[in-house]
Amino acid sequence: MDAEPQAAQRLASDAPIGERGEDLFGRDRIARRVAAEAVTAPADAGFVIALTGPWGSGKTSLGNLVQQHLDEPKVVTLTFNPWLVSGVEDVVGRFLGELAAVLGRQDGKLQQVAGKVARYAGALSSVASVAPAIGPQLAAAIRGLGQLAAASGEIPSLHERRAELVEALEGFEGRIVVFLDDIDRLVDEEIREIVRLVKLVGDLPRLTYLLAFDRERVEQALGAPETDPVRRRERGRAYLEKIVQSRHDVPPLRAGTIARFLEEQITAALAPYPDRHLHEEDWLNMLGLALRDMVATPRDAKRVANALPAAIEVIGDEMALIDLIGLEALSVLEPDVHAGLAAMSDVLLGDVFRFLGDPGRRREEDQRRVEGLLVGARAPDATRALLGQLFPRAADALQVGVRGRREDTAERRERRASEPDVLFTYLHATLDDDALATAEVEQTLELLLGEPEALAQALEGHSAKGLATLLDRLTDYANRFQPQHAVSAAAALMPLESRLGDDGQGMWSVRQLASLLLLSEPDREKRATMVEELFEIASDLSQRARVISWFGTHPESEHRDPDAEMVDEEATRGLEYDLRRRVAEAPAGALAEETKVDELLLALLRSDEEAGRAAVIDKVSDDDRLLHALLRACSTYLSSHVAGQAVVRRTVRVRWTRLSKLLGEEELRRRVIDLDSRVDRATLDPEAVAALERAVAIARDEVERDPDIE
Repeated sequence: MDAEPQAAQRLASDAPIGERGEDLFGRDRIARRVAAEAVTAPADAGFVIALTGPWGSGKTSLGNLVQQHLDEPKVVTLTFNPWLVSGVEDVVGRFLGELAAVLGRQDGKLQQVAGKVARYAGALSSVASVAPAIGPQLAAAIRGLGQLAAASGEIPSLHERRAELVEALEGFEGRIVVFLDDIDRLVDEEIREIVRLVKLVGDLPRLTYLLAFDRERVEQALGAPETDPVRRRERGRAYLEKIVQSRHDVPPLRAGTIARFLEEQITAALAPYPDRHLHEEDWLNMLGLALRDMVATPRDAKRVANALPAAIEVIGDEMALIDLIGLEALSVLEPDVHAGLAAMSDVLLGDVFRFLGDPGRRREEDQRRVEGLLVGARAPDATRALLGQLFPRAADALQVGVRGRREDTAERRERRASEPDVLFTYLHATLDDDALATAEVEQTLELLLGEPEALAQALEGHSAKGLATLLDRLTDYANRFQPQHAVSAAAALMPLESRLGDDGQGMWSVRQLASLLLLSEPDREKRATMVEELFEIASDLSQRARVISWFGTHPESEHRDPDAEMVDEEATRGLEYDLRRRVAEAPAGALAEETKVDELLLALLRSDEEAGRAAVIDKVSDDDRLLHALLRACSTYLSSHVAGQAVVRRTVRVRWTRLSKLLGEEELRRRVIDLDSRVDRATLDPEAVAALERAVAIARDEVERDPDIE
């Protein structure tokens, strides 16, 4: 059932835009207006602007565009993302610290203002009367800053410190704009503390605050302890209105705009599958009658498109592409409805055994069950229309116009979802995978964070694909990662990479998980120390090499990712030296057990290629297993189909250039031929035999050497 794997699929990124040239939806006009408002608002007291919209609507992108327009001499900007900081106390402390740090890097009077910020924060921590206004946790968070003032013999005074800060700010002729993003990602308590913080310092002169959040989410959080949802939102809205002086809603995209964007994203996702075709009429019906009203944001469109490559790989040709798109859209946008399809299959497919009995009562019961299926849908009418496109036999139950159903033979030939065997093939493939992920992801997360040493054993029964899916799902729980878990959990994850075979997404998930775990520590210096600890406790040399590759600083790399660099260039060189020393001291037999033995030995060549090659030759001379391991590590396997045959052929390719670099051309040829003359092939596994045979053929010039595939 699985489709032939296609070329690597580039999934649509959910990263916000950062430049005006990336603005696809005409939001720059709004950004110009907000930026102008931020610098022209009354300067005698602080001014709070809100950018509001649901998740995925583009608030962060709009905020980035606003910052583009604030790039002028007398405007200082600070971007503070409280979601990246763990705990209420950290949020407050980091905010005040970052504000002082940013101002301290400026010239002139702002350096004085930076000192006043710290003194004011210290005063806040020692004034007991401030606790009811800002909350006990906020007061406790800044109490530590008060100790700085106390140490100098001064008694913190809130009034005096605030007056000093106000005076300093009034002497500044420009504007300080503070961006607070992702407020709605916090838990309720943290949302309340952030809003209280803004209320506390929001009236300081020359400061403008730009808050980005989902209004409904924040209103619900601020409405506590009211339990009634309506009254809770009203209470939260009233509280918010006392703080925000100006609000700009991110405008929803026009249906036609989002439909075009969705079509572009799906077209890009289907590009690696040129043999899969959409009938224009079917696509226009599904897009025009259902999807354009279900997809509300650019994020929705990208998520739907990103779901398609995996679904195509799993389902292959067993379902019409148009129906696969519809079902995957349902899975992404209305997951509860999608999860209920199996239980509703008798209604949706028009099960022939259900035609017995009273037709009127059966119709009423079917309609009742459909209403129950749709009760929690985000867009119930559009979802009903989508089901009508997928399951035309359910017209009476759905009470909606459905697509014209073709003859049964045509429906079966085209593999439409309305055919029972087609739907069940899809549901079993999807539900089996989802059930595994849903049942085990929380348990795996608990193991990862609580008993990482038990992780490998718990995951022994997973296939490479199942393991890759599970690891990818774990990245959704990054908000639950804590620094105290990071090193041990990352160390438990790294050995799983060797079990993923050629699954690039799975291997990327291991790296991403390890990175997210380390990023749970907000302090960069502490994070660098954690990377060094991870290097030390890694179970083998290959994993130590991975630590350097993933988290080191490599200015010479063509694919350098500064965001992933957690130790500086000097520390990276130190780790690389330590790794080379360990490799040089390791016995040949131990190196033969390493999964990245070729990369480890190449490391010996970096400081002195000639001496390094001599060391590699010495080690290969010590143990035949090392040359076998090198041949295996430098071999890849290509799969291909032969027309008219069901058999998949696997062809071995040897990275001869890499091997030649390690041993030298003539030395390599001699040793490969010599190894073949002495080895008992019956003791080798099939892949080792294939790699040796290919290498011998190259060494004897019986075949051309293979181009290295990196």
